[in-house]
Amino acid sequence: MKIILKFSALYLMLLLTMLVMLDISFVRQRNTEMKDSLSNSMRTVLKGSNINVMYEMDENDMQVELIRNFAENINTDSDYQVQVLSVDKEGLLDVKVISSYEHLNGTLDTDEFRKTMIVEEVSNE
Repeated sequence: MKIILKFSALYLMLLLTMLVMLDISFVRQRNTEMKDSLSNSMRTVLKGSNINVMYEMDENDMQVELIRNFAENINTDSDYQVQVLSVDKEGLLDVKVISSYEHLNGTLDTDEFRKTMIVEEVSNE
């Protein structure tokens, strides 16, 4: 009987450890996806408005394009708030993303990430 209790306790500790590791992995995946998606989206918008100009974009078009690109790159089931803090068609984007998600134990959590990108023009004079 003692052996059964020992192995049951060991199994329970192993199971709890696996669940904690899985939750940590999910949180890291969400953070990485949010940061990568925002960086890629900002780079694409700035590239399209300044470097490889296909059509003229104003500040509103840049915001719409940023949010559209960000939504295309996201795969997780988190809720996201995208706040465009500053935008300039000359090559500036300052964006903050707030992610809300639920852990495996049911508690709600939020993460924030703010990123600024600037395109500098180099002249060959």
